[in-house]
Amino acid sequence: MNKDTNSATQEEARRAFSVDGTMITRASDIKVEPPSHGKRLLETLLIGLGVPALGFLFSPQDPLLIELGAPWLLMAGPVLMGSLHGSLYGVIAALLAIALMVVVQSGLHIVGLSVFRGVIAIHAIALLMLGLGCGELTTRLRRKLRQLSLLATTQDLRQEAFLRHYHLLRVSHDQLTEQMASKPFTLRDTLTRLTRNLAERVQRDTDERVSLERLGDEMLSFIGQHSRVQQAALLPVDAQGKLTAPVAWLGAPSKLELSDPVLEECLNRGQLVGLNDFLEAQANAPLCAVPLVDIRERVHGIVAVMDMPFVDFHEGQLQLLSVIGAHLGDLFSARSDDDDDLEESLEIWIKHAHRDHLTSTIVSVTLPEALGERYGPQVARLIDKQRRGLDRSWDIRLDSGHRRFIVLMPLADIHSLTPFRARLTPPLESLFEQDELPRGVTFSSLVIDGDRSAESLLDTLHSDEMRYATS
Repeated sequence: MNKDTNSATQEEARRAFSVDGTMITRASDIKVEPPSHGKRLLETLLIGLGVPALGFLFSPQDPLLIELGAPWLLMAGPVLMGSLHGSLYGVIAALLAIALMVVVQSGLHIVGLSVFRGVIAIHAIALLMLGLGCGELTTRLRRKLRQLSLLATTQDLRQEAFLRHYHLLRVSHDQLTEQMASKPFTLRDTLTRLTRNLAERVQRDTDERVSLERLGDEMLSFIGQHSRVQQAALLPVDAQGKLTAPVAWLGAPSKLELSDPVLEECLNRGQLVGLNDFLEAQANAPLCAVPLVDIRERVHGIVAVMDMPFVDFHEGQLQLLSVIGAHLGDLFSARSDDDDDLEESLEIWIKHAHRDHLTSTIVSVTLPEALGERYGPQVARLIDKQRRGLDRSWDIRLDSGHRRFIVLMPLADIHSLTPFRARLTPPLESLFEQDELPRGVTFSSLVIDGDRSAESLLDTLHSDEMRYATS
């Protein structure tokens, strides 16, 4: 029943008609402006004179029906014209009726001139008031109709503007959805996959060039998968610090000059360089050059980006390429170094914080000496279970005898301590067989924002003052 009623209502709404029978689909279809003055004046003359003329057919002796007490036929003109076209045409119709009344009564030679004049005056005043009254009501209603029409027109314009913006937003959202569907990785996911897929194989080779030649295609494929790069080349750097011919290509190979200013500037500075850093460039110049630079500022190779969509050539995409290049460089640098060095790890993320504005967080869990001796290995295993892909942990002993477990959380802010503590507290309480953590177990955090050096952070991590930096 309700479904049929709703269908009928919708069908009625689709077939909306105005008073004159024309279909209405929008506010502009409602006609609020009156006809022209000539047409309205013609209607006034026809109705003001035509309706009283009907009286000659019914009562030739009293055609205006004056003897009935009211000039009914004369009232039609002021009422109709005032109601249709306003006060002016109501008054015009009333004046025509008065003139017609005077002419007709004079032609019939009514006896009693003084009485005749009194009747004419009374009827004239009544007709004028009738035309003015009906016209004033019509004028007020038409004024309200104009206001409603103006409001409806304004709403139509706003609706059209809203629909245009909505469709633009819908198209933009669809494009963004397609773009995100083709690249469903965050920066953390990208770096985690990079370390997992390439770290061990890079460190097996003792010769960097051999490693670049063997893994070059896979490196460029990884960059293309996690960025918007469509064409790129990998150029190794030899022992003398000179660029050599490309060993791998993403997309179709093209002409690339090793003496290109973009490549030379990238090699000299050890930082990402793009065409926006130059006033002039060669015809086949790369859009940007991404160095594979390690923590010691040594460039192991350069990725020359030859083609990528114009809309993606922005700071966020370039920052992503810079971070990927730096991590690839660190993978080559870690071949002969201790991979678990805390200071080097701090230096890497200090560099990212200073150059790429990527903050990281250090979280520590400090145990009293007695608890550290008894539960140290179990706590270390619990912390390892809470680590994410890029997180790394260390176990250090303080001069005071306390045992501190340090977790480096790359790309995390200071608020990361709260969820980490919430995840770790229940297993710690279960380990200690208490409802609350024993007194002396503290959680602390430090932010790597690029302002402090690795030595300063290490001093803080090995001192007791970090125990009071809890949040």
